[in-house]
Amino acid sequence: MSDFATLATEIDEQGFEHVFQIVDGKVTDAPDLGRKTWAPSVYHEDGAQYSWIDSADWDLLTGYSHQDRYSGPVMHASEGIGTAIAEELDRLAQDAPRVFALVVVEVLSDDPNEDESPEPAGWAIAYREI
Repeated sequence: MSDFATLATEIDEQGFEHVFQIVDGKVTDAPDLGRKTWAPSVYHEDGAQYSWIDSADWDLLTGYSHQDRYSGPVMHASEGIGTAIAEELDRLAQDAPRVFALVVVEVLSDDPNEDESPEPAGWAIAYREI
């Protein structure tokens, strides 16, 4: 795959919670894998330095956020899919058959004074082998 800008656009157009594959440098719908085709839910605990996924089958892509001194999986709402992310997802897809999903990272808080529906922490890219 040499046109990672086009691939980045294709990935970005998938929207949140849609599970997709990358095959031969192109985005395609994921095969029907039953429940395992669903995108995972991802949470960030208020005050924590980590995020967690509601499924042990999925991982989160890390190291692509441009937030100051942060290299975790949660991307700020202003960040998008760039060519570096597209190239990494293509590489992961070539290593083994995988599915991917852009997911919203919800905030969990134990503070009773906190808004019951806080703004999401950001978004992330989940992936798993199939």
